[in-house]
Amino acid sequence: MRAVVRQAVRDVRTVPPPPPAEPSADPALTMLHTLVDELVTATHAVGKLMLWRMSHVASFASFL
Repeated sequence: MRAVVRQAVRDVRTVPPPPPAEPSADPALTMLHTLVDELVTATHAVGKLMLWRMSHVASFASFL
């Protein structure tokens, strides 16, 4: 379980790569790339929020 949590923390702390410089000629593929980029950005932000929140929960739990 610890290995899974460590991997998740490592993944969240790693900044997502930038989108490709040149968009694809296929509009559907371009739209899909945009959607995936937005999903990666949102997932990264949620992960950072969870890490921040978890630190507060852990510090509160130490007082119990």
